[in-house]
Amino acid sequence: MGESLKNDVVSNELREGVGENGIVKAEEVALKESEDIVAGLASRNREPVFDRAIGPRPEFGRDFDWEDQRRVIELWGRLDENPASAIDGLLKHLDDDSYCITFKMGRSVDNYSVGEIVNTVLWGCLEGIFTGTFPPNRRFSYLPVPAVDNRIETRAWCKARRGKTLLELQLEAIGTFERQLTEYENEKGMKFVERRLRLNDLRRQLIETGEPIPTVGGPWDLETRRFYWHGVLEE
Repeated sequence: MGESLKNDVVSNELREGVGENGIVKAEEVALKESEDIVAGLASRNREPVFDRAIGPRPEFGRDFDWEDQRRVIELWGRLDENPASAIDGLLKHLDDDSYCITFKMGRSVDNYSVGEIVNTVLWGCLEGIFTGTFPPNRRFSYLPVPAVDNRIETRAWCKARRGKTLLELQLEAIGTFERQLTEYENEKGMKFVERRLRLNDLRRQLIETGEPIPTVGGPWDLETRRFYWHGVLEE
């Protein structure tokens, strides 16, 4: 058998969960593929620098590859639409400091890391979909804060959830929000019956359909982002 054909056969066997020793698990292959997808958010470009003396305007190098930026944006969009396809990769890269992209949101312009973009994707499918269940002027949280001083805790949180499906994580998030709602009710001395019923309805939906609740855009979803193309901010 030719070497190329042999490699193709081995690759197919791995995808089916059978390796050369017959013990490679399909789950391990899926984890690796999920990680590779999200790792693709890392730009091949160097991040632009800012001359703050002339305002928040990034200076892109002459060799900046705008087609690679297009690739990153398209991948980000696919992950926003279908986070379930790469949930393990998203969890692994939540604290990834690699440069991803530069954009303007409101009056702010900045460089964003892979981890920051991953956080918006996870926020959309694990917190954003539940915001209607939170009491007025109160935001509950399920995700860890991916801050530099919280890196160890963030990694531990993500590691403990590796291998779980998006549906399982959404069910866990509902339990977290119910506990936070109880604490808030005790603090305020009042009941938020409709909010609790809404969480129960969402749990029932997850269990009965066996499908995750469709995501909503993160804090930086497409309508609020303005990207640079060939050094010029898009209109």
